[in-house]
Amino acid sequence: MSGLVALAMVPATLGLGEHYLLDLVIAVPFVVGTLALTVRGPGWQSPARRMAAWTGWGFFFVWLILLRFAAEWLLQAPWVVPVLSIVSSGASAWRMRALICAVRGGGEVAEVTRVDQASALGGSFSVRLAALFFLSGFAALMYEVLFSKKLAVTFGSSSLATYTVLATYMGGMAIGSWLGGILAARGGDLLKRYVVCEGSIAAYCVLTPFLFDAVHDLYAQWATNAPVDAGWVVALRFGLGALVLMVPTILMGMTLPILTACLDRGAAAYGRVVSVLYGANTLGAALGALLAGYVLIPTLGLQSTTLLAALLNLLVAAFGGEMGKRLKQVGARLEQDEDATSALSASGRALPGWLVLMSFGGVGLVCLGLETLYMHLLAVVAGNSTYAFSLMLFAFLLGLGGGATVIRQIPQAISRPEVAMVVLLMLLAMCLGIGESQWSTMADYFASFAGYPMPSSFGGRELVRAAVCLIALVPPAFLIGAFFPLAMGAVGRAGGVRALGTGAAVNTLGNIAGVFIGGFVLLPTVGALGGIKVLAVLAMGLAVCIVIGAGLMRERVLVALGGMAALCVVAAPTDLDYTRLASGANVYFQPQHWGRVIDHAESADGGLTSVHVTLQDGGMTMKTLTTNGKFQGNDSGEVEAQIGFALVPLAENPRRDDALVIGYGTGTTANTLKHAGFRQIDVVDLSRDVIRLANAHFAHLNERVTEAPGVKLHIADGRNYLLLQHRQYDLITVELTSIWFAGAAASYNREFYQLARQRLRPGGVLQQWVQLHHLSGQDLLALLASVRSEFADVKVFHFGGQGMIVARNGGGAPMAVGMGRPQDEPAIRAYSERILGRPLAKGPERLLNAQGVDNFLSHWGDAEDWASTDDNMVLEYNTPKGNVLDGVRSYKENVTLMKAFGKAPVKRQDEQEGGRH
Repeated sequence: MSGLVALAMVPATLGLGEHYLLDLVIAVPFVVGTLALTVRGPGWQSPARRMAAWTGWGFFFVWLILLRFAAEWLLQAPWVVPVLSIVSSGASAWRMRALICAVRGGGEVAEVTRVDQASALGGSFSVRLAALFFLSGFAALMYEVLFSKKLAVTFGSSSLATYTVLATYMGGMAIGSWLGGILAARGGDLLKRYVVCEGSIAAYCVLTPFLFDAVHDLYAQWATNAPVDAGWVVALRFGLGALVLMVPTILMGMTLPILTACLDRGAAAYGRVVSVLYGANTLGAALGALLAGYVLIPTLGLQSTTLLAALLNLLVAAFGGEMGKRLKQVGARLEQDEDATSALSASGRALPGWLVLMSFGGVGLVCLGLETLYMHLLAVVAGNSTYAFSLMLFAFLLGLGGGATVIRQIPQAISRPEVAMVVLLMLLAMCLGIGESQWSTMADYFASFAGYPMPSSFGGRELVRAAVCLIALVPPAFLIGAFFPLAMGAVGRAGGVRALGTGAAVNTLGNIAGVFIGGFVLLPTVGALGGIKVLAVLAMGLAVCIVIGAGLMRERVLVALGGMAALCVVAAPTDLDYTRLASGANVYFQPQHWGRVIDHAESADGGLTSVHVTLQDGGMTMKTLTTNGKFQGNDSGEVEAQIGFALVPLAENPRRDDALVIGYGTGTTANTLKHAGFRQIDVVDLSRDVIRLANAHFAHLNERVTEAPGVKLHIADGRNYLLLQHRQYDLITVELTSIWFAGAAASYNREFYQLARQRLRPGGVLQQWVQLHHLSGQDLLALLASVRSEFADVKVFHFGGQGMIVARNGGGAPMAVGMGRPQDEPAIRAYSERILGRPLAKGPERLLNAQGVDNFLSHWGDAEDWASTDDNMVLEYNTPKGNVLDGVRSYKENVTLMKAFGKAPVKRQDEQEGGRH
């Protein structure tokens, strides 16, 4: 049957194109090489196994090198591809046949299998304990996602705030690992201690919703009117984050050392035991990331998902308690088999403890530094929604767990861990070097789906994103995950069970360093590609240190592998094709044609900010500003809409003392308000890169308004700025990127509108850009219900294909119909004529007045039931699905729908409630 399926793949693949057949040809040696590394069979002393590995991986890398660096030559010599296809497939199949025969020989493999089964895995007991740790990892990752989302609405979504929370979380894990090693070394009823940890995590996390509310209130009170990026405010975030996160994270960190001691009391099998436990826990975390992002939080909301995670911890504790009665019986069996295990594991050379810890910390740095840089690039090429980040986290954790699980199936890696650690680090460097050449082409992959039916559904698009994330993240994460249990085994042999906790703590501290070095040092200084190259060199450096420390200089295979790794890193490209990378094809699965990138900047907060230029009809050029390939503004067709939107709220409130602009974009709106005569303007933007590039390339529009007298720039999260600053404004204008951007929807939730209302003077106006294209009617309903829940008078306008909400802080009184045309004022008219070459012809069209908004909402029931909040996160998880809609059609449908309700003579409800606040 397998042969029939394989034969059926050939015509099916040819139907897609001949180049796809070549993918199958290259896959043959890859599969043979992979099987040679992972199959339960003869050891590396067997010629069949060694030759299968060398043949498979040799031909695979030959193909990669030729396709990457000699593609032109292959086109000029068309005979090479078919000849090499026959040779590589034939040789691989021959070696595969020899490997199968060796496996069927049975003698050596039977011995290895018996030793593995008799060792520290402990039969059904260890399997059940690993299953519990799988569920524990599932719950732990859910907590991490939930905690980060809860603290983001308090501390803001800036990278500094995010990384501070992550550092606090991982710092607690490090302390817990160290304490867990101490407790494990003391012996006693270890499983009972594990059960207490799991039960305590559940009990504490049930209380976290109340604790987060208390932290929110303390932060808002203590940091009132303080600069958001002040050093002491950062320290306050760290302290408050530690206050609420330290207890559960310490308990989580304690579990691995304690369980490792539970399953084995002999140092020889630490690596294999950690492989089982770490692999199970990490794979559970991967599943938790996927289900939390796609199912649980969108369905249940944050608070209910927290309770579900706590319930899982309680179940783990309950089952663990039942299993405790069998621990003594299993322990006796483990002790009987300890000698056999030691015989397999003791042949490796003991590494100095300091060297193991140094390499462990270094790999931890590489791990999280790499995750930071890879997620930065994937946000550009694969997507920037909350679903995309769930996929990235899932893929990375899947690789880590898969590597940890598979490594124990390779007897040579267990018996000579120092050699295996060097091999893994060299392969990691090779993987990073080869992968650097693929980033610029990934955006083209998304564009290639234009016209195909698969991207017409949200599920189809997510499958494509998942494939890209898995291909990019799994290989390096797999190698790092395989390194972890080997290093833990080396640490355990050097210092016993107590040293396991120290090793895990050092690795976690390396993780913390990797996050900050990757996000704040490598990314802004050498860019993502340069940062990956630095991490690859660091991996090779760690491998060299182990080679020297373990006396492996005469191992010719390691020397050859090191040379190949160095070649891959040196030959990797030194720069990205930013025009292709920032094309934004992943948004709608079709090319966006922004034009050639003439300037760019990379940072943790701004992602990839780019300025594109394209030639228009008549020889004129147009500049476009993008963030991660997503449109932010231009100096052509969008300018009139940006000026027009800025003028609408001016007709609703004659007072022009203080204005707040959240989201700078090209700076046109802020400059329009400056010409309108506002005395003081605060400009808040999360990305310093946007400000710099906008002022450099769009100065003809914004006149570098952020440097003008009376204008103050704040690099901060807009919502966090509103939380801390108690200044009152006449106008708050919000022009952020699309709602579906991860984190952006927090500025469309009810709690944001509550903050905005509190910061407006009586009669003050909130003006907020809102997309009407690629937005479903249900999401439009949720958006209007959210703002209406806090403002009594709300209007909706549209102009130039864009939408705008205008809400007035005026109690229950309706808005004025209009107080003149701001575009006719001399200063504004002069500015418009200079920018547009003519006066502003007309302003935005009103779709819904205050009565019409209530007509629209009352038709669907109680607006409270539809509002998006920080708990249900309706807009965060629903709006990304709208990208599959046809942009023009969805825009027309939403406009038509609102116009219909704007004309309907329905009585307003709850008018007396003043906006239900």
